[in-house]
Amino acid sequence: MRIFSYRNKRTLRRIALIALLAVVLLGLLILARISYLGRYVVYSPNGVYFDKTQKLQRTPQTPEGPADAEDYPFETILSAAAEETDVDPNAVQLQGFYISTTMLANSVDEVRQALADADGYNAVLIDVKSPLGNFYYSTDIADAQTADADIAACDALIKELTETPDLIVIARVPAFSDPNFVAKHYSSALTTTSGDLWMDERRCYWLRPDSLDARSYLAAIALELDARGFDEVLFDNFTVPDDSSIAWDAEAITQVAALEDCAETLGANLTGSSIRLALGTTVPSVAQYASRVYITTEKANDVMTMTEAMGAAALSAIEVLPTGKFHVDLKALNAKRLESAGLDPAHIAVSPDCTCCMPEKYWSHRATHGERGSQAAMIALSV
Repeated sequence: MRIFSYRNKRTLRRIALIALLAVVLLGLLILARISYLGRYVVYSPNGVYFDKTQKLQRTPQTPEGPADAEDYPFETILSAAAEETDVDPNAVQLQGFYISTTMLANSVDEVRQALADADGYNAVLIDVKSPLGNFYYSTDIADAQTADADIAACDALIKELTETPDLIVIARVPAFSDPNFVAKHYSSALTTTSGDLWMDERRCYWLRPDSLDARSYLAAIALELDARGFDEVLFDNFTVPDDSSIAWDAEAITQVAALEDCAETLGANLTGSSIRLALGTTVPSVAQYASRVYITTEKANDVMTMTEAMGAAALSAIEVLPTGKFHVDLKALNAKRLESAGLDPAHIAVSPDCTCCMPEKYWSHRATHGERGSQAAMIALSV
């Protein structure tokens, strides 16, 4: 038997420790490499492959979690009809019963009982899709996923509601929050300035309103809900989140213009259908393409006063800011007032000048922070 000296044993221990550390380090390097390559993994009907040109991170499968994780609050502050004339008061003032995804997931029978116990409502608002992209009815839309709920019971409830006389049934759909759809359509998603998929506080990925695939997807949902007998589809959160980390080329198309185009596309696709289009938004100008808009702003009473005085046309001159306050285009409102007074729009000229922006030409109370000044204007008829 060979006997090792203390010095030799100590040397062997050092060698063994170094070898162990090398193995651990190699394992970490392999894991890091796998994690790095994971962003290039593409899942398709034909199998799994690597795409090194793919810059976006693959959307992970979103866990269902508890049912209430799919809920999102419903806070309608202002409801305004898009049509200026012949507005049905019942279409504006609704007394509604709200059915959330949690209620549907827990017990449809309890929902029925709650409806039976309630009174004084002429409308029911029901969440038919969650922000995670899970449907609460048996959808036929390609690649769509149904929620972990009794879908047959949800279908039966929807049928009962839509067949109830004199009851307005509104389907609520989160417009752009949909990780399930993004997982199969990366190019349709909002991205960050660093090139990753943008996600909200729920870790949900959002669609871009200027994406043709996203618009077709929303239109397909609306038409499917029309076939199921819904009176109205509310695409809620119809906006682009206010986050500076979102990558957006405003020179190609502004966010407001993208939302307007998307709303116009939805309205055009629903032409001839019986379902009404409603939008929950912070962009009032989309009202011209919808039957109803739900505008979220802290200044709802002021906005309502303007719309009561001038009709829904006033909404196109109002921009709701992320702070809840709003910016009013006074020039546009004045032009609309002249039109409503009977003046031919061809005889209305709106000056592009801005007194605050052009201090060398005009005096402005805002620009001088209250310093007094004066200026005069003259109106004359040209002969």
